[in-house]
Amino acid sequence: MNYRKALVDLATKYDCHSIAVPILRDENFLTHSGSHLKRAHHFGVEGLIRHTYEVATIAMQQYEFFKTIHPSLNPRILFTAALYHDYGKVWDYDFNPDTEECKLSDHRRKIHHIQRSALEWNKIAIFLGLPTEFTDEVTHCILSHHGQREWGSPVSPLTREAWILHLSDNISARVDDCDRVDLATLKARK
Repeated sequence: MNYRKALVDLATKYDCHSIAVPILRDENFLTHSGSHLKRAHHFGVEGLIRHTYEVATIAMQQYEFFKTIHPSLNPRILFTAALYHDYGKVWDYDFNPDTEECKLSDHRRKIHHIQRSALEWNKIAIFLGLPTEFTDEVTHCILSHHGQREWGSPVSPLTREAWILHLSDNISARVDDCDRVDLATLKARK
């Protein structure tokens, strides 16, 4: 599947094309693994963009379901947050697509992927001249996408968009884990 094209199509549908261009032109993002561990979700070539596509698709399906019940839901905030939520993984570990070798980068001990994703998102938002309120809403979603501090989020979700992102991320990760981990015992499969 062409995940880049599918994300471009979603971005166009939700009026986010110019917001999506910077990340969807980044070759590292397009080929990077979704994890540095072979036993973790979305490991391997294009794992990160596949996970991002899954999260964005699930999130936007939830938007379509909830939009009449909760008309204040903002599809641009939700899609943008889904697109950028794990972008920081490109900095977390070095991944060689040819050999699928991964190693943690030195910076990871200082800045985790969640915070790096928020930092990179803010750089792009400033470059694009996006409104502060929109940028902050997306940043909140990114910073809270693991759901709670114990799982790595600096903050808990406080908005509907943040909750939908968190749950969409969790669905994508856990469904992919079924191929790698016995979820009943949390042991890696061989």
